[in-house]
Amino acid sequence: MRRWDELAPLKCNALMEKQYLADDIKKTREARKAPLFDLGARPGDSWGFSNADPRATAYRAVRLSEVAGLPPVANGINVAADILNLAAEKLSVSDLAMAVRLVLRVCTYDQDKTLMRVLSRPRVATLSAASAKALAEICQGMIEYALPRMVGAGARARPVFWIERMRVAIEALSRLVLRSEPEMAEAIFNKALELYRNDHVARDLWLSEPVRNLLRRSWEALPEERRTAHVLDVLGAPI
Repeated sequence: MRRWDELAPLKCNALMEKQYLADDIKKTREARKAPLFDLGARPGDSWGFSNADPRATAYRAVRLSEVAGLPPVANGINVAADILNLAAEKLSVSDLAMAVRLVLRVCTYDQDKTLMRVLSRPRVATLSAASAKALAEICQGMIEYALPRMVGAGARARPVFWIERMRVAIEALSRLVLRSEPEMAEAIFNKALELYRNDHVARDLWLSEPVRNLLRRSWEALPEERRTAHVLDVLGAPI
């Protein structure tokens, strides 16, 4: 609560403003289960979109977190994660790139409901090639940054924060790869193999499912001729 105390002398009641924004966003929120991402899987419940324009309140929520310096979570306590999750879901209709950035910032679990709804297959399909590339590069940057910090913790303690960052970035990348050009899809497939062969990644059960998804979906995104070139790489993996 120290951040709230620091803001009080500036007459910035961020806690109350955050609640107002959350209530406003929820007014037009449609609670729907996320559709399953992979083709051929058992269909999820039907879902739709609201006709209300959600952008103004959602952008205000993002701006509040930035101006007031509110992190999503601090010491295990929710600070701005609630309003940023709501903003991500609202903006996924009108500004999907921003919504995905919020997912990467807030979500801590590869099967988080917000992640699954924002990065559903139909929505990923609507991304432009340029947006998909930029977002995939952000995911790869997160992985490159988090991996050495996860490994560097060694036996001192389980680096939960960095594992959470990794699992969200890997799952998001596994979904964005289906909108990638062949060259990037091939680079992502090579990264998936590299992660799959990494002992630190292989030992952590939290990362097993997102890494499998990244391998499977990046393989799906490869054109036939590029798959042929990687057959030996797949057969040489420690399956």
